Amino acid sequence: MTQEVHNLVLTKHMGRARNSAIVEGQIDKIIQETTESGIRMTGWKVERDLIGSGDDDTSEPVAWSRRAADKGWDYEVYLKVVFEHETKLPIVGQLGAILNSVSRYASQNNQGRWALSTVNGVDFEDMDTGDTFVDITIKGDTVEYATVNLPSWTEFKEAFSHLYGLDDNLELIYSALESGDESNWENRYNCALIGPPGCGKSDICQTLKKLLGDDAVWELDAVATTKAGAQKVLAERDVLPRIVVIEEGEKTPNEDSLTFLLSILDIRSSIRKVTARANVEMEAKLFAVMTVNDKAKFERLSAGALADRFPHKIHFTRPDRAMLAKILAREIEKVDGDKAWIKPCLDYCDAYNYGDGIELSPRTIIAWCLTGKDKWLTGRFQKILNSTQEKQVRLAVDEELEVV
Repeated sequence: MTQEVHNLVLTKHMGRARNSAIVEGQIDKIIQETTESGIRMTGWKVERDLIGSGDDDTSEPVAWSRRAADKGWDYEVYLKVVFEHETKLPIVGQLGAILNSVSRYASQNNQGRWALSTVNGVDFEDMDTGDTFVDITIKGDTVEYATVNLPSWTEFKEAFSHLYGLDDNLELIYSALESGDESNWENRYNCALIGPPGCGKSDICQTLKKLLGDDAVWELDAVATTKAGAQKVLAERDVLPRIVVIEEGEKTPNEDSLTFLLSILDIRSSIRKVTARANVEMEAKLFAVMTVNDKAKFERLSAGALADRFPHKIHFTRPDRAMLAKILAREIEKVDGDKAWIKPCLDYCDAYNYGDGIELSPRTIIAWCLTGKDKWLTGRFQKILNSTQEKQVRLAVDEELEVV
């Protein structure tokens, strides 16, 4: 469910006290006129908010306060503009059109000449409600977007040279980034990196952030980050990021967090270079690279709305034996070890992976190789694993390793 709620305050000054029924009738008419002419748009409605009460001992349906004896009365009425839809986000321009309609009808003589005073606590006169964008912005209070210095493909590929067998995956990500950069990020073709743990997805996200810098790339943990926390981080940044990397996006914890993700990942909406800091979380439309472990869950979230935000669904698989040998050789070089460890380690892991649907992750294989070291050559580490792991592998001098 996507939901937006915007709180409005209508005000007017009266020379004398008015019967509450008259005031109520005026407000009902404003809501009716706005609804009929301004929001024939799926999902939007205008309705009453909490009703205030008068000072003294009265309890009026409209909040009022008396000025000095000869100055008359000030009245306030509270409305809210609400958008609710199971799967869709607001169409660009709707909110601004609704606010302008409320202001226009409220100010007419036959509606009592009310003024739309504030929206979400901000003076309406200080807002830009042009029909180009979904949200509203405060004039003058601006935030810039970070500059993205996208390197050449050759330089980009070199930054990921520690990852083997992923050139095609990386080139697709780079091409999507390039399309964003060339269009000033109007074209945001988000990339979902889909595959089991240990296939390089998270490494790509971390390397991308290191390559492009913290200003340009925002790291978001979908599992641990709340909507309020993410909004606070954005609002406090000196510049807005252009890119967000999201770990395990399918594990978004609740509807609030999912709604926030759907908003910032909306590839249909235009973006602006500046925005109101008060509404920065609504303004930020970012290019995303998101890791996904559970593809089925990812595709079910919000009836497929999250998956729909990612035109590029890039699939990853775990490395085969030849690729694992290269990875182990690289890791062994870092510790000045012996590449003779590789064969007995992979032989054992191949046998361990055989049957039962168990598949060791590359992280586990690296850890076993660099932990066993020379014990792989004597057979000692194989015996240690056999006595400590979920499965056992038959060990024999003249036979192939075999699962028992």
